[in-house]
Amino acid sequence: MQPVDVEGLGLHDYYQVVDKPMDFSTIKNQMEARDGTGYKNVREMCADVRLVFKNAMKYNDAKSDVHVMAKTLLGKFQEKWLVLLPKVTEEIDKLDMHLEELRETIVRKCRFVQELAVVCG
Repeated sequence: MQPVDVEGLGLHDYYQVVDKPMDFSTIKNQMEARDGTGYKNVREMCADVRLVFKNAMKYNDAKSDVHVMAKTLLGKFQEKWLVLLPKVTEEIDKLDMHLEELRETIVRKCRFVQELAVVCG
C-alpha cells in the first residue's frame, strides 16, 4: 500500500533489483492529482498497478508467499481489466465523439463570426 521501507526492512539491494518502485498510495495520488502531474489516461494507471505486482515478483523468490500472492493478484487484476477495457474504450469513444461535435460547432461559429466581420466591414 505504501512505498517499500527499504531502510527499515534492511533491503539494501532493493534499488539494484527494482528499477522503478511503485505502490498503491503513489497510484492513488497520481489519480487524484489536479495540477496536471497525474495520469494522462487509464492505461498509464493500469501499467503502474501491474508494476506494483511485477516489482514484488521480481524482488521476491518465486516460492515466497509475497511472490505467489503478487502473481495471483496480478492475474486477478488482468482478468478484471479485460472485462473493464471494453467499457473504458466505449466511454473514451463517446468522449471523442462529443469532442468532435464540439470542435465542429466551434469551427462553424468561428466561420460565422468571420463572415459577419467581412459583411459588417
